Amino acid sequence: MRKTLKYREAFEARSEEFTSGMLDWLGAARTPEIVPMLAPRLDAVVRFTAFVVAEFLEGKYSLENHDSDIFDQFQLHYLAQDGYIIVNNDADMWKRTAGSPQAWRIMSFEAFLQSLS
Repeated sequence: MRKTLKYREAFEARSEEFTSGMLDWLGAARTPEIVPMLAPRLDAVVRFTAFVVAEFLEGKYSLENHDSDIFDQFQLHYLAQDGYIIVNNDADMWKRTAGSPQAWRIMSFEAFLQSLS
């Protein structure tokens, strides 16, 4: 029954609510124009979180095997600002953020070096 639910799609559909909650958590002012402006900037964070939640609820996710995921999720917040990239050797990071407008800014070390030349 859990597998028939579409967790990822539900998270992505509620990205503005996620963004609004993030602003509340940070104690930031929430103006009508800020949430729609920030939601696309936090898209990689939402997609990553949705992936982890779906994997966890479907019974495939092991906290012991993925103990660094919280740090990966925190790093993705940097992509909300233009000019930041993440250099990461975790092949799953690209899979977990697939479809995000920020996904191209997550690079392997080799891809990063190639981008410099």
